[in-house]
Amino acid sequence: MSRLFLNIVMNNKAKIISLILILFIAIISVMAYLIYQAKNKETFNGFYNEKVLDDFSLKDGKGKDVSLSEYKGKLVLLNFGYTSCPDICPTTLGNLRSIYSKLDEKQDDVQVVFISIDPDRDNPEKLDEYVNFFNDDFIGLTGTEDQLKEVSDIFNIFYFKEGVNTDKDYLMSHPTSIYLIDREGKLILKYPHNTKQEFVVEDLKRLL
Repeated sequence: MSRLFLNIVMNNKAKIISLILILFIAIISVMAYLIYQAKNKETFNGFYNEKVLDDFSLKDGKGKDVSLSEYKGKLVLLNFGYTSCPDICPTTLGNLRSIYSKLDEKQDDVQVVFISIDPDRDNPEKLDEYVNFFNDDFIGLTGTEDQLKEVSDIFNIFYFKEGVNTDKDYLMSHPTSIYLIDREGKLILKYPHNTKQEFVVEDLKRLL
């Protein structure tokens, strides 16, 4: 009886030690991750938001299918909006134009992408004309509702119609942030739309 009791105690003790070791390793891993994130948050001005992005394909202004993976090797500044946007979108694209102009000879290493979430009104040609008003190097992309839903899921964003008067008279509620994607196609930083231009330029130059 005493031997059986001793075996039970020893087995439980071994289990407890194993659990403590597992818990200790988990705590160390979490601490290491938090320290890693904290260092990156100190390094960059944008909100550190690392995420591996699934590839996706949309149509550009020429009706050509363009995939995110085609821009590997470049930094990508990506923004969502629509051409009928009364204020936020033109302001953001104006800021991106100014940011892009400050990169000088490094412009070839950065691609600005504007994705329209209003396929009912923004065909590729209209979108192309809109983004080229701000800079000829900017790329406008759009797609079907299903394609845009796939992209929105990848970025964890939401958009929807509001203030609908007619089929062609409405506003779109959409995210206003600028997303920075690294050379490997991984999302790393997010900037609220009121972020100072010099902060974005500083981050870009650190990464270029």
